[in-house]
Amino acid sequence: MIAPTNKDMHVSEALIHALANGEGLGKIVKNINGVDHWFPYKGKKDAPDVWTVGHGHVCRTPKELEFYRKNGVTAAQAMDLLRLDVATRFENELKKYWPLITVQHEFDSIVSFSYNNGNGPMIEHDRSLSNALKTRDRKKIAASFLEYVCSGKPAIMVRGLIYRRLEEAHWYYYGQLVIARTIPKAVALLDKMIADGILNKTARYNRIRDLKWIG
Repeated sequence: MIAPTNKDMHVSEALIHALANGEGLGKIVKNINGVDHWFPYKGKKDAPDVWTVGHGHVCRTPKELEFYRKNGVTAAQAMDLLRLDVATRFENELKKYWPLITVQHEFDSIVSFSYNNGNGPMIEHDRSLSNALKTRDRKKIAASFLEYVCSGKPAIMVRGLIYRRLEEAHWYYYGQLVIARTIPKAVALLDKMIADGILNKTARYNRIRDLKWIG
């Protein structure tokens, strides 16, 4: 018997709205030290030379950047860009490299992760998520999401990334999207996954658990 594949799958509406809410509707520029500045256009700058508009849509050409600088986006246009990006950049890569991921909440959670981190961790050799996906061990896959909670050079843990990875790991393993954007909710998810043997109670997870010390 031929195993079913995900070639005809698409992300759920729950994922689209979670991404839109998580990314926000970007109409300001934010520099890398976290201080907001107003600029005379309606995009935001996520990182050096990476310009985004709407719900995290990356402007990939000078022409596109200039268009959105001049015109901005409406809420409806931002949602259209989000759906297009998800379908063409993230769904397709997941289907190409991991065709046997056919459970909707697993599919959604991995696309959510990739939208925030890029496709590299999912497809590149010897990356935590890619290695976990090869094992097809659901606990290892869920745990691997929590390997991506740092940003910057030197890398430091970021509270917003911890919240997001906990949500995605929980969604992947339990099939339920729980928004955990406060310390008590995030700690509850973390403790639940430790109790269920998904995460080990190590110094790393104790550090994550002490979210009040993380920026």
